[in-house]
Amino acid sequence: MAVRTPRAIAAAGVVATAVAATFLVMPAIRQLGWPDYWWVAAVILFVPTAALLVATGFAHYGFWRSVAVAVVVMGITSAVTLLVAVFTLAAALSGSSAGTALGILLFATPGVLVLIMGLVSLLVVPARPEAGAAAEREQDAITPR
Repeated sequence: MAVRTPRAIAAAGVVATAVAATFLVMPAIRQLGWPDYWWVAAVILFVPTAALLVATGFAHYGFWRSVAVAVVVMGITSAVTLLVAVFTLAAALSGSSAGTALGILLFATPGVLVLIMGLVSLLVVPARPEAGAAAEREQDAITPR
């Protein structure tokens, strides 16, 4: 039987968010064709993934820390992804041969950034005190004596 500690749930949430962010890149990029809808592209990429990070990090960090981690991780990821999308679009329109490499970079960027920043935040941001005690109690209940 697998042990589901708050830290493990938060780590699984980071991986799930990385996958979700990778799949949400294309719907977000479609909105970049109209300057009035750039904010929609940011919302498409930011809101579902930040909500997933908050939901899975709540048990480990607590509500306010999980919100802060989600906002920082997804804010940076959304900004960098949209910046790479603009450069990819410009390279594709100019006929540059770097368009293919930038296209690959565009789809890899959000997943890699979420994985790196999410896992680093698990190491850097302290867990709420109750999370560690609850994990120890759960582990003691599971471990046979």
